[in-house]
Amino acid sequence: MSVAVRWQRTLRRVPRGVSRSLYCGEDAAWRLQAGRGILAELEEVATGPAREHWAAELRGPYIDWLAELGVERDSFDWWSSPLAAKNVYAHLFSRIVSLAAALDLLEDGVLAVGSTPALAAELAEAARSRGFDVRGGPGRNLRRPAYMAAWRVGQAVLREGWPRDAPGSATTLLATWIDERSFGSDGAYRDPHFGPLPEMLRERGEEVAFLARPLPGTRGRGLAGRLAGSDATFLLPGAYLSAADRREARARAFSFDPQIAPDATVGPVPVARLARELVAQERINHAEALSYGALMRNIAAAGARFERVIVPWEGHAWETALIAAARDHLPGCRAIGYDNVNFSTLALSLYPGEAELAVRPLPDRVVTNGETFARVLREQGFPPERIQVGCALRHEYIHRVEARAGAQGFVLAAGSIDAAQTIELVDKAHAAFGDELVVKLHPAVDDAHVRQALPAEVNYADRPLDELLREARTMLYTYSVVAYEALAAGVPPIFVRSETLLDLDQLEPTPDLRLAARTVDELREADRAAGSFGPEWTAHASKAVRDALGPVSAGCVDAFL
Repeated sequence: MSVAVRWQRTLRRVPRGVSRSLYCGEDAAWRLQAGRGILAELEEVATGPAREHWAAELRGPYIDWLAELGVERDSFDWWSSPLAAKNVYAHLFSRIVSLAAALDLLEDGVLAVGSTPALAAELAEAARSRGFDVRGGPGRNLRRPAYMAAWRVGQAVLREGWPRDAPGSATTLLATWIDERSFGSDGAYRDPHFGPLPEMLRERGEEVAFLARPLPGTRGRGLAGRLAGSDATFLLPGAYLSAADRREARARAFSFDPQIAPDATVGPVPVARLARELVAQERINHAEALSYGALMRNIAAAGARFERVIVPWEGHAWETALIAAARDHLPGCRAIGYDNVNFSTLALSLYPGEAELAVRPLPDRVVTNGETFARVLREQGFPPERIQVGCALRHEYIHRVEARAGAQGFVLAAGSIDAAQTIELVDKAHAAFGDELVVKLHPAVDDAHVRQALPAEVNYADRPLDELLREARTMLYTYSVVAYEALAAGVPPIFVRSETLLDLDQLEPTPDLRLAARTVDELREADRAAGSFGPEWTAHASKAVRDALGPVSAGCVDAFL
């Protein structure tokens, strides 16, 4: 018995003696392109069902493993790290799940392709331990880190003359992201992450300042003029981080070595090599998170004193670092996380393990968009005394949507912000529905990358989503809150499960309101089944929207105060 093992970057030709391909990793775009190219002559081993099984099996053990490490390594450097954060887009858990599925499916004559050198190495080692003759193996990791984008853009703004003095009078600091789209044609600043919250706070007598981090890809040139022309008060990280601060953060990140036991496992899966690889790959992101220590120290030294800092909360490393640093340098400042509309229990960064609750820098309060996520948090062991039900400040428009009787129009595919998710979604949907499919891309996705990876015949629409929903008979989605817009519009949503990525379903709390499909045939069947949804479903869908995305009222601001 023999198998061939390759790292995807080193795969130049199909080895002799293989008839099937088995992909182990998270790069959906590569898998699809290889399936139409170098791997076209091989039968692909379907990994989706096995991945779904192992994601459910390993979620708890994974959270518990990292929680135990957090207790042992309790420090600012640890809580700022990609390991502690459990960000699913750093892909460690996805890779562990992929490896577990691949180990179940290894068989004679398979070419197993890993998305990273560590995955390829683990595949080769596991195959040898099971008596396979292994040909090939991993290559070396060629990934090079990028610069700290927010720091670089902040420095560009600073060079244009942006003042460094901190506002000493503000009582509330809102940590947000900015780019050119944050400013209207009249020059007024409109925060896209907190909606009307800044004005609601001002109406209660609060002085508001913004910790404004430029979105990756934002150009610093010209941004200072927009900031200065607004009547809002901004603090830019680049104005408070010196070159020495940046060097220190990089040095700490590049020396970070959390000492993972060589025989560490999550369930039956060896994880030490994968964890060490993640630490190496994410060092620049780790450095950016670590820089929040110096950032908050320098802001405090400039005279700022805040009663509260509010963060759009997803549990990421930079958020945890900011909360820890605010507590260290701004005595009495309370940290408040505003739920950034995540409902899936596979959004792992939102869920601390029980062992780490006493030491992890969690928000003093998490304000949810409605009762639904508050319930999810309580069920997953988040401290209930730290949960406050608020309202959907960013999605107040959803309660003005009118549901309509089932249209007999096209099938709408709504892409997510992640290019790989969108590519996989649209590839399946186009195979299932052809000319009946209309694709609406997320406004922040890499449009060119998505279109290049998909068939030229795909039909894209630039019209607003609400207009498209008025004509669609069903809507296909992946990890996106647009599923609730479909519910509000009376359009049956269909969750498209992945062959490559974690299935983060925003309608997980109410699975009876959506259909789900993995294959092309299942997609067609789900579309047919959606035609039977009637008034009872519409009423249930309307209630689910209200529970998940609470209507905005003047009293919503109380949850933050």
